[in-house]
Amino acid sequence: MFFIKRLISKWLPRKLKTKLCFLLHLIMHEWQQPAPYPHAENFLGKIPDNWQELFPGVSDKSLQEINEFFRRLSNERLLCYETPQLTCLVRRDFIDAELLYPPENEALKKAQKKYHLHGGIESLIAHHGVAYLPESVHAYLKNKAFVDAGAYIGNYTIPYCKKYTPAVVYAIEPNPKSVKKLRDNLRRNNIPESQVEIFQCALGNKTAAIKFDADGIRCDIPGECETVIRKLDDLLQERHVPVGLIKADVEGMGVELLQGAIKTIERYRPVLALSCYHTPTELFGQFELLKTRYPFYSISFLSLPPGRGWELTMLAVPEVLHDNA
Repeated sequence: MFFIKRLISKWLPRKLKTKLCFLLHLIMHEWQQPAPYPHAENFLGKIPDNWQELFPGVSDKSLQEINEFFRRLSNERLLCYETPQLTCLVRRDFIDAELLYPPENEALKKAQKKYHLHGGIESLIAHHGVAYLPESVHAYLKNKAFVDAGAYIGNYTIPYCKKYTPAVVYAIEPNPKSVKKLRDNLRRNNIPESQVEIFQCALGNKTAAIKFDADGIRCDIPGECETVIRKLDDLLQERHVPVGLIKADVEGMGVELLQGAIKTIERYRPVLALSCYHTPTELFGQFELLKTRYPFYSISFLSLPPGRGWELTMLAVPEVLHDNA
């Protein structure tokens, strides 16, 4: 079975091999409802029945996005094609075999070619949701500093530099392997060193040394690679360019990141694009912190890729910009 799957994966086109592997599993009776998404188990039994009440002031559209995210966690795995009606139940090892790909379209292919990257629609087109914000917000971001927390290899840093003319991007990434690829990708895209300042560290609410597995992209898995957790406020203390955007995809450390960015947020009131799909604490905790401490934000939610994605993103825009949109 494994040998056949390897042959299919190596020689056949993407869509055809996905269909054939699914049929193969079906014929062999090796199928069941899996945990459909890597972080699904983190939410198991931790979504309160009255969860809607925990998001006061959020629009019906955003509540629908959250509800759809919860539904997908518990019910199904979507095949990522242009027909959202196509759903199936499959074995987890089939999903984890990377045979299900993000949706592809001509716009994404052009973006991949333009940026010399192979990221998905959420990074190269949606820009972590920033692309879908009104033009008044984009004007607000111009010539300000962008914080890309969880910069990885530049999937967001590079589009931000090309699309929004920031004064500087602070690219924050703890993994040395990813940092090396990030530097290489910046050179490939002819982005000068003066436009991107790279920090090889993690972000949180304290200063501490940690060790993690450098073979992955997450700091919460122990290993031998050493880095330091720092507060964003401390990182930017001697940098005085107004911060226009904080994008964060930090593997569940979103609340701690916000707690370490209090001065930055209060001083500059940046737009926030925050991942909230890793844990319930990240989802509910970030919203509660923003609503209680920063009432000047208008908060919405968006699934990425739009409409059927697994990356639930929280967008927080200063209400004065939201009202003028």
